Parts: sequence; structure tokens; C-alpha cells
Amino acid sequence: MAFENWQGASSRKMVWTHVGYFGSIGSYTFSTPYQGSIAPSVRIYKSRQVPSSRAVIDLTNFRRDLDGKIAEGDPVSWQWIYYTLPTATVEIFKGEVVNISKGLTLQVEARDELWPVLKDRRSQYFQEEKPEAILAWFCNRAGVEHDIYETDVELPRFVAKNLNASEVAEKLCEDLKRHDGTDTSDWAHFLDDDGQFIWGPYEPHIRPWQGAPPAVRVGEEVLEFKPPGTGYGRLTMLPRLTVGHSKLMDIIQADGATLRVRVEEITYRQESTRLRMDVMFQPWG
Repeated sequence: MAFENWQGASSRKMVWTHVGYFGSIGSYTFSTPYQGSIAPSVRIYKSRQVPSSRAVIDLTNFRRDLDGKIAEGDPVSWQWIYYTLPTATVEIFKGEVVNISKGLTLQVEARDELWPVLKDRRSQYFQEEKPEAILAWFCNRAGVEHDIYETDVELPRFVAKNLNASEVAEKLCEDLKRHDGTDTSDWAHFLDDDGQFIWGPYEPHIRPWQGAPPAVRVGEEVLEFKPPGTGYGRLTMLPRLTVGHSKLMDIIQADGATLRVRVEEITYRQESTRLRMDVMFQPWG
């Protein structure tokens, strides 16, 4: 097992002194810093603005051991393992291989479980129908479970021409704004941790999905911190189980002041045994 070896400055709950990983691509598994000639470098991108999460996995392939052994469509899973009592395992990515770049480094690109939904395109006409019913129609035919916000608004007509569920979600936001002025600027759609297609406004719909916000401290979990100013803030932190995009988080700054933020985007970075999270956020509340 690969370990992130650092000694936490705090014994507070949910702060780990060891974090490991376990990954698989098809029949290959990766659970040590070096397995033969294979040393994985992993970047996983998750964002409120990009519904389908993306993983890029670089595998050293000097001996060409992997040539022809990993193929598009192979299942991909990547887990971070938090060694506490009890041990907690979090699957930070699950999807399939969509592209392979061959060479001395074999670069594998994967997309999450929303990828098959994005490939499912359909045309349909709706009249006097609610947005939630329209989107549910597309999700059901794409074979994805869903948690869709109920608007209680009927659109006089909705025409979908060769659209997938993600494009329908975006078009419905535009049509709602045009129909009755609904402010959909902060609405989002993505797959949650249980693989459900989420769609709706943040406060009444997505926010309750989180629970209590976790707190992180600058100088402990937070290694680098750039305050938001007039735009987004950024930080680099040690792995944290309960931090995720579209979730709230409290940042305890060096002076002790607490800044509540919403996570907009996370990049999970793994270089051999070094695990980090790059977080983009905006102030909240």
C-alpha cells in the first residue's frame, strides 16, 4: 500500500496522518509506489461547471509492458484510503477509459459514469410539461437514477433535437429563465457520490445533500492559501474525506477567523505517494 507520510499538527477528528491509494484500470491494480515499471501519476478533475468528471493517469511504460493491455472502455476506479479508526475508503473516481496515448509514458484518459449518459442522444417534443418530467424522461432512457428539483412550472413547449440529458438540463435552465424569469444562474447538474443525476438550484435542493460543513485550518491541512478577493479563492490541501465540489467548507485562517466557502472545483493530484487536493472556492453566506 502507498502511504502519504506526514504527521498532522492536530489530533482533531477527521485529520489523518496516513493516506493511501488503490486504483484499477481493467485487470490492472495499483496499490504500491512502484509496481514493476509502473508508477502512477494521477489527476482527477471535478467541477460544478463541468458535469462529467475526468481522470488522467500517467503510467511509466519504459519496457512497453502495458502496450495493448489497456483498452478504451476498460473500467477505471481510484480510491483514497484514510487510515484512522476505523479506516475510511473513498472512491474519488469511477468511470471508463475513453482515450489512450502510447509511448514511454502511457497516458490514460477516463471519464466518469456520466459519460454513457452524454453519449445517449435523443429527439423529443413536449407540450405543457414540467421541466422535471422532461429531464426525468431523458435520464430514464439513459439508464441513470436522478434527483431532480421540482419546479411546479409548466413549459408550453420544449423541443429536443439530438440532445443528451446534460444538454437538456442546460436548455431547461435557459427556457425557465425565458418563460417566467427564474434565476437559474447558479443551478448545476452533475452525478453525486451515489451516481444520481442531480439538477437544480443550490440552496433548496443541492445544499441539503451535504450535511454539516467540514472545517480545515491554514497551516495544518491547508498548505497554500490564496484568499478570494473579488473572485475565486484557491488552496492546496492534504486529502480530506468530507471535502467535495458543490459542498460548503469552513476555512480557519491563520488569524483564527473563519471563512465559509462553497467548493466550485477540485483537482485530486497524486504523484507516486504524494497526495494533494487543489480547491477553487467562493465565499458563501
